[in-house]
Amino acid sequence: MIHVAALQSAMDAVALQSAINAAAHPLAGTVARWVWLIPVLPLLGFVANGLISLVSAARMGPADPSEGHADGVAEHANGIAEHAEHTDTQQPAHR
Repeated sequence: MIHVAALQSAMDAVALQSAINAAAHPLAGTVARWVWLIPVLPLLGFVANGLISLVSAARMGPADPSEGHADGVAEHANGIAEHAEHTDTQQPAHR
C-alpha cells in the first residue's frame, strides 16, 4: 500500500503542476512578448546603415579594367590644359 500512496501523491503533484502550467501567464497577450526585439532592432539598424554606406561609396568601373576612361575624363583634362594656355602670368595679383 505504501507504493500506491506514493504513486497517488506523485500523480497529484503532476496534475497540480499541469494545472499551474495551463493557467494563463500574467504577461500573456501583452507587449512583453515583443521584448526580444530590443536587442535585435539596433542590430538591424547597424546592418542597414553599413549596407547603405557600402552601396553609396562603391564606384563601379568598367567590366574590363583594361579599357580606357570615359570621354568625360579626357575632355576635363583637355579643358584644364586649355585654361593653362590662356592664363596671363604678366598681370599683377589683385589684392
